[in-house]
Amino acid sequence: MPKISVITPVYNSEKYLEECLCSLISQTFRDIEFILIDDGSTDSSPQICDKYAELDSRIKVIHKENAGMGVSYNLGMDLASGEYIGFLESDDFADKHMFENLFYLATKYNTDIVKSAWFRYFTTDHHSEKDFRLAGYNSYQVIKTRDFPELLLKQPTVWSAIYKTEFIRNNNVRYLETPGASYQDVAFTFKAFCKAQNMVITPDAYVYYRQDNENSSINSKDKAEAIFWEYAEVDKFFDENPEIKVWANTYKLIKQYLDYDWNYSRIADDLKPNFIKRYGKDFQKYKKQGELNYEFYKNIDKTSFALIMNATV
Repeated sequence: MPKISVITPVYNSEKYLEECLCSLISQTFRDIEFILIDDGSTDSSPQICDKYAELDSRIKVIHKENAGMGVSYNLGMDLASGEYIGFLESDDFADKHMFENLFYLATKYNTDIVKSAWFRYFTTDHHSEKDFRLAGYNSYQVIKTRDFPELLLKQPTVWSAIYKTEFIRNNNVRYLETPGASYQDVAFTFKAFCKAQNMVITPDAYVYYRQDNENSSINSKDKAEAIFWEYAEVDKFFDENPEIKVWANTYKLIKQYLDYDWNYSRIADDLKPNFIKRYGKDFQKYKKQGELNYEFYKNIDKTSFALIMNATV
């Protein structure tokens, strides 16, 4: 049984896939398996996956019909045999010391999650910038999200962490199996962070998160509904775990507002009217339920928010 299982969903990523796979098989941590889920790719990605599986026996390749990233991630987690699970997207790549260093912290502190910083990476000039949004949580102390709920406001980045497999399975932390590949780390991260009994955050960065892949969800403007599905799943999770909702809901609402606002700013103009209706409908519901408190309003642009709310009255 390997110590870590790393899951990589693959869909038409031939341009960057070899760089990703090279970074995996070059890891200094050797007791590891790599599970590649080819989600019905129509380019040369399947052949690249098979080629690397022949080069390294630790690589397992699953070819399946296209069903979306959520399905691929969940299948990979079902197949994982490691004590810990990690993720790496097929257009990104990792520092060779990543899994050795994260596993050291996981075993030293016996935590459900070890979370690291990451790099924003730009292909055109091979430029990387360290993301400092986890600044302030760098002491290597064992913490719990309930004591630091502002962690829920950070970018999810599920791939800059490892998760104890037993913890993931016992708490049924899964991805939404929705079409496409947009924002499916949102609900997963809320569930994992809220359920974790302990976690450690390191200021060290390992994953190079590609910013200029034209096929990436961060550059996609045609998946406007995906963010609504993710937060509907978080609401369902809170309904099933009311003791968590008590302390986490305000931070969820702030993050939801920020995510909705960011998505509205980037989608195509013809999608904006329907997006606004759903945006306002969701927050009108929260208002009627008495969930929009002082802390929420203190952290948003009240003028623009009022316009959104009034547009749906």
